[in-house]
Amino acid sequence: MAPPATLEVRAAEVFVAVAEELHFGRAADRLYMTQPAVSRHISRLEASLGLTLLRRTNRHVELTREGHVFLSSARDVLVSASRAVQAARLAARGGAGQLRLGSAGTLPNELAVRLVRAFRAAHPAVEVQVFQSSYVTCPLAELDRGRAELGVVRAPLSVPGLMFQPLMQEARLVALSARHPLADRASITLADLAGEPIVTSDSWAPALRDYWAGVDDGADASYRVAVAAPGPGEWLAALAEGQGVSLCPRSISGYYQRQDIAYVRVEDLRPCTVGLAWRASDGGPIIGNFVASAMSYLATHNLRGWTARE
Repeated sequence: MAPPATLEVRAAEVFVAVAEELHFGRAADRLYMTQPAVSRHISRLEASLGLTLLRRTNRHVELTREGHVFLSSARDVLVSASRAVQAARLAARGGAGQLRLGSAGTLPNELAVRLVRAFRAAHPAVEVQVFQSSYVTCPLAELDRGRAELGVVRAPLSVPGLMFQPLMQEARLVALSARHPLADRASITLADLAGEPIVTSDSWAPALRDYWAGVDDGADASYRVAVAAPGPGEWLAALAEGQGVSLCPRSISGYYQRQDIAYVRVEDLRPCTVGLAWRASDGGPIIGNFVASAMSYLATHNLRGWTARE
């Protein structure tokens, strides 16, 4: 039994040109080929199919009944091939494919929603999967676990080899029990917190734990950890019970509003930075397009009102 015939794109292109021109010379000119080369393509195509697609003489070319039917399918092959090329070129420019985006924490999670919406409007052929998590349990938004390729996270980054594009800054406060002597103050300084035990996360690397203890801003590096919480619920409970204090992003105060916890501004505490992070080895056109889209979105949208209510 003979193997099934296949139709190559070039053969389809030659056949369609001859079928539409009904003239081998004009078809050759259209294809930038010689007339003998066009004739050879048609002869090989008919031989592979075992069909006569064209009746030709020295003066006349016409389609057979089989040729008329075959012409429609040959045109479909050319359309499909063109679409495949366009899709591949779109993917090479980062306009098609998949992106796994993670976000960690209150403001990053809300910002991720806005950035994804803007990106999808500009790149509808890219499928974006979003994974949201708690900053207490997953500060790198699954980047360190390989689940996400790009993350909306807060600096500093506790894993080497990550690229980071800053997007915006967020003020930091101190969270403490509503019964704490400092709870009623309008603002305090880091010196006021000297000697206070710290409530932190058991998922944080030492450098990240130091940052949220205020060491980078001059706080005592010999702080005592009272509680290393496994999750946000335990973190809040330890604060409410007065077991220690914790520096936190301002958006926490809007998201976790409780009568037994107070949030106080720290005058000499620098804000933290929220941005996009990705592994250098994962950098590609889709990630590059997302970063560019995020920068454009922030340049054209005033988020002051949104962040102020956090």
